[in-house]
Amino acid sequence: MDQKKKGLFNKVIICFLLAIAVLTAGSIFYFKYMIEKVVQEEENLTTYDRHIAMIVENKEDTFWKEVYESARQEGEEQGYYIEMYGENLPIAYSKQELIKIAIDASVDGIIIEGDDSEQLIQEISRAEERGIPVMTVLSDSTQSTRQCYVGINSYNLGQTLGREVLQNIEDDVKTICILMNRNEANTSQNIIYSGISEALGKNTRNQYKIFAMAIQDEGTFGAEETVRDIFLKEEELPDVLICLDKISTTSACQAAVDFNKVGEVKIIGCYSSNTILEAIQKEILQATVTFDTQNMGIKCIEAMTEYWEKGHVSGYKSVEASLITVENIEEYMKNETDIQ
Repeated sequence: MDQKKKGLFNKVIICFLLAIAVLTAGSIFYFKYMIEKVVQEEENLTTYDRHIAMIVENKEDTFWKEVYESARQEGEEQGYYIEMYGENLPIAYSKQELIKIAIDASVDGIIIEGDDSEQLIQEISRAEERGIPVMTVLSDSTQSTRQCYVGINSYNLGQTLGREVLQNIEDDVKTICILMNRNEANTSQNIIYSGISEALGKNTRNQYKIFAMAIQDEGTFGAEETVRDIFLKEEELPDVLICLDKISTTSACQAAVDFNKVGEVKIIGCYSSNTILEAIQKEILQATVTFDTQNMGIKCIEAMTEYWEKGHVSGYKSVEASLITVENIEEYMKNETDIQ
């Protein structure tokens, strides 16, 4: 009986040792596999020479997504990592807060949607002190020390909008309302207003009453409420309504339908989206100015590269703007499809 127990005990010990040997061998092979995998992943990992933060007011806007994607692709070719700063964060930081964070994080460069707020001007100066170049895009910070502004000349944009009014409206037009952002720090809209006024002043036949209406609050709701108030006051309803951003353009088109004023109020807008293009097709919207988002993103990276290579860059890089009307909407949409 003891002999049998001893033999069984020996077999258990042998099986135990074999199990340990198998587990040890398996662990060795597993860790070897994991090490090789990590090494391979590190070899395949893309490394970048520069880190550029892109900062805009509305990261979810398709316009900015297109500009970012263009900049990202161009930056990748140059060895730059372009980050849409503040994306997917649980807290919605302002542009001023994000540029402060980017500077403290010691990014290599900053692309930002500019304005003339004192806080942003101060942060751009702080970036310059740290040796971080700043390029403003679409709207400028005219009083700041930014290296370059990439966008359309605000005065020329106003002239384009004004000429569209002159060329395509009836002689009985008397009142023209320009819907503007209430943010006084955005002086570019004041320059656009001046361009529109001067273009309209060239018409010697008619004298127009041109006035500005400030959007009550920021965001979609503020624009909708302001536009709704305009259409509710029928006795003060303007003959032409010029909108300077995507939200107010979309809101004006919807209000014209809701209040049955399609054709009665001529609407001219800015930017493009599926909704805006459909409004032109249905002749709710007379025209809209659109910007070359791909070119805008590329020129931001070109400006940054030029600064790093030469130590300086031109203070302004222009981006093409085009007017979409009912006459060229089909051609425009065909070209967009071909590009995609």
